[in-house]
Amino acid sequence: MSIRRKRSFNPVKVSENEIYRFVTTQYLHQNQLSWSRLQTIFAVETATLTSAFVKPGFYGNAAVFLGSAVIVILYLMVIRDWQVRDQNNNLLDNVHQPLNIRLIIKPKYWWQRGKNLFPIAILSSLLANLAVLLTQ
Repeated sequence: MSIRRKRSFNPVKVSENEIYRFVTTQYLHQNQLSWSRLQTIFAVETATLTSAFVKPGFYGNAAVFLGSAVIVILYLMVIRDWQVRDQNNNLLDNVHQPLNIRLIIKPKYWWQRGKNLFPIAILSSLLANLAVLLTQ
């Protein structure tokens, strides 16, 4: 029976390739996480509006209120995901620019970015929920 020696970790010996792989993997993970949460937001909105029409009155109103609260919480989580995702954009740009690679292509118009359209979609959902509450 042999005893294996523990290899000590020396952060100075981490290669640039490993760092690049980690940063790109982390970027892709956070991006996918945010879009998964976005899909969840719209599933919650669909369930919220459906429950409001199926069970009008107290239970429907409670569902709209709780659904709206969940949407706001998920919205804040997506914003945080984007902050974490974008924290290393300068590093990635420094690597990609000499290779003529663009991580994000600039849109033709300012409003064509998901970052600008997403709050509009969330606000529209919350206004629809408010309209349902006011009409019941």
